[in-house]
Amino acid sequence: MIRAVGRKAEELAKWTPVLLGFSLPLSTALDSLFLALMVGLWLLGNNFRVKVAMIKKNPVAIASLVMCGIYLLGLLYGHVDKGAISDARPFLLIPLMITLSQEERIRRYAWWGFLSSMLLTLALSYLIFFHFLPDNLGKTGPIRAGTVLIGSIAQNLFMAFTAFFLAAKARFAAKRIHGMVFGALSLLAAINVLFMVPSKTGQLVLVLLIGYYLFDWMRWKGMIAAGLMIVLSAGLLYWMPANAVHIRLNDLIQEYGQWQPDRAAPNRSATGMRMEFYYNSIKIIHENPIFGVGTGGFRDAYRKKIESSQMVATDNPHNQYLLTGVELGLVGLLGLVGLFIVQWRMASRLPQGQERMLAYGLLLAMTSGCLFNSFLADHAEGLFYVWTTALLFAGFSSLNTREKGL
Repeated sequence: MIRAVGRKAEELAKWTPVLLGFSLPLSTALDSLFLALMVGLWLLGNNFRVKVAMIKKNPVAIASLVMCGIYLLGLLYGHVDKGAISDARPFLLIPLMITLSQEERIRRYAWWGFLSSMLLTLALSYLIFFHFLPDNLGKTGPIRAGTVLIGSIAQNLFMAFTAFFLAAKARFAAKRIHGMVFGALSLLAAINVLFMVPSKTGQLVLVLLIGYYLFDWMRWKGMIAAGLMIVLSAGLLYWMPANAVHIRLNDLIQEYGQWQPDRAAPNRSATGMRMEFYYNSIKIIHENPIFGVGTGGFRDAYRKKIESSQMVATDNPHNQYLLTGVELGLVGLLGLVGLFIVQWRMASRLPQGQERMLAYGLLLAMTSGCLFNSFLADHAEGLFYVWTTALLFAGFSSLNTREKGL
């Protein structure tokens, strides 16, 4: 009876990554529900010897557990925040989800679940942006008119990756008509990122992904094409000064020019405050270079650093590398960068085609996005990283089998 329950739980647990793929762009509440269901079924499924063997064979899972261990060790010193144990959760979920994503069909269904919810988001974003639907169906505010159910930063990150994913599917489509459809959808997603939902991070990620796509496709000719595309895009932005990209870049340049370190008056602009966060975070790292201030200690360390000034307190420096450096020092930074390096190296061992492109694209998106956001500390972005990492690197035990399309 117990074995039968365990086998049933194991079979049901395999489908939770599919459910998460669909819920990621739509609802954090559903994400939490499906995550709880995943962990509960994984534990109920038992069979831990097989699961541990899967994890041992997977370098990405091992590197994730090392990073998880560093976060847990960070709880032993500095200001202990019991709630900060959740910071280790993404790195524990990666190996767990890898054990559930061994079957190619599960990974394929999960990708299609994510793609279907992103296409729904894309359609709603266009309808809201052009006022075919009431603005209050999405995020309010005139500059966020194209944002649907999650914040603009998360939506633009997901949509930039979706545009890249669709472009990859267009490139490797078996039928020309399918390639044309995927290509058209990719273009619509790219337009949505660049001109409708004003997140600079998503726009930067999209540009990097386009550059990588062209380079992978045409090598150095692709880099030349990417350069020409950037020049053309810059010209279009110059002649269309009312678009979101032009407005945001102009604001960024002006706000950065006005920022001054150790300024007596606070830097109230968005860019000014971010530069302030970066500046003070680097100071804290300089004071605690090896082990940092401890897991979850950023907020108190930052408040102590600015207590005699008019600067704004924060619990997030909007930079994952600085957040990790402040809390875990050089040890934590080496662990995080080491995880990214392991993923990059293992991506080269993935089958040619979509999987390898998506693995490199994910790393480009996350490593660049983490320069301007603490993605691994944010629910949607962090879970997206966990989910995509598990799907892309779960199949190392069967790399010799024939690749099947996503």
